[in-house]
Amino acid sequence: MAGKILYETPGGGVAVVIPAPSWGATLEELALKTVPPGANWRPIEDDDLPDDREGRHLWRWSASGPVAVAPSE
Repeated sequence: MAGKILYETPGGGVAVVIPAPSWGATLEELALKTVPPGANWRPIEDDDLPDDREGRHLWRWSASGPVAVAPSE
């Protein structure tokens, strides 16, 4: 199964859930188990994530397309 789950955290940032290789169910089923109730979430691919993982604290929720990156302070 390809794909990951992106969900919005309370502070406006994002969290990424990566399924275990042995996960045999759908991303929707994984989201039900891992995403906090009421949080916005969507499936994503690796191409939707910024290449620079150093600035993960600057990643922001976007409902579609690549993950948004806030300007550094």
